[in-house]
Amino acid sequence: MQFKQETNEPFWKYFEQFKDLLVQCPHHRIEKWRQCQILYDGLDYQTKTLLETMCQEKFLKKDENQGWDLFEVLAEKIIQWESYPKKTDPATSRTGIHSIKSSIAAEAKITQLMRRLELLEARELNSVNQVNPTPVINRVVPTAMLSTTCLRSVLFTKLKCTLKN
Repeated sequence: MQFKQETNEPFWKYFEQFKDLLVQCPHHRIEKWRQCQILYDGLDYQTKTLLETMCQEKFLKKDENQGWDLFEVLAEKIIQWESYPKKTDPATSRTGIHSIKSSIAAEAKITQLMRRLELLEARELNSVNQVNPTPVINRVVPTAMLSTTCLRSVLFTKLKCTLKN
């Protein structure tokens, strides 16, 4: 007998549907241990992991009454968790502190690109086979003032010069 939890189906709903089927067929003669096995085998990965975590990875060592009780507890807990207000996801939020995190990430990328640029400049200074060396101007520019377009243009120019030599 196969009974599977649908994708994104909450466990409590899956469990209730199974119990409803049992009520519809009161003479099913499926032993309780087998009912637990059918439910367990049909769980999606996330729910199975949650259930195993609840019983320290020993669900299959429980007897049928303990297993059924764990299903009942899990269903109740998930109903409670679903009733809590949802928090906004920091990755999708565009206001407040989350925009600061985004600018910090952008600044880190710019810093990394600046280091790469400095390495390219150092290579230019150390190369022996330069026919027409161009003077390198070491100018400190705050990273906050650099735009992505400006940085791309500088990197593109440096790459072109490197490829010519």
